[in-house]
Amino acid sequence: MFIRTVYLLRHGQEDRDNSPDEWGGDLTTIGIAQAQAAGKQLRHTPLTSIHVSTLRRARHTAKYVAEFHPGVPLLGTNLLWECVPNIPPSLQDMMTHISPEQVERDQARIAHAYDRYFREPENGVDHHDLVVCHGNLIRYFVCRILQAPPEMWVNLEICNCGITRIEVHADGRRVLVSHNDCSHLPPELVTFI
Repeated sequence: MFIRTVYLLRHGQEDRDNSPDEWGGDLTTIGIAQAQAAGKQLRHTPLTSIHVSTLRRARHTAKYVAEFHPGVPLLGTNLLWECVPNIPPSLQDMMTHISPEQVERDQARIAHAYDRYFREPENGVDHHDLVVCHGNLIRYFVCRILQAPPEMWVNLEICNCGITRIEVHADGRRVLVSHNDCSHLPPELVTFI
């Protein structure tokens, strides 16, 4: 049976103090080290494609991973931008700056992203797709895979350059193999910002 394996990689630590525009900041020195470590961890993975959010921190993270995979297409898209999947009751007081319209737009976009990246393998071959994106989006994807209530996204942790692995089988079954694997990061590189 053929399998599409999707590796979700959260971007490295962002330099939030120096964000020049809506595309976000570059990686910090720690973020660069995290991205390099993730690249080394994934170097023997036979990637078919690398999909990446066009926000700066994700693009720069993907660049370090792509160095280990010459010839693998690096495909940027705003479908993979950070999001707020929903506002659970426990966070309503903290997220008053986010409008219901913004949440609706995010929900439509991330549902489309889910359908695009977690489809069954085609052409009778295995696929190994890397998706470099953002923490809330990864949390949302994991909830969808587990068929958990979407409000559960706030209960999932994901460190910078943590790797989540999901298998999509030809029969449509979706399996969470691992979540937030940080084994490639030494303790001083494990961050959550």
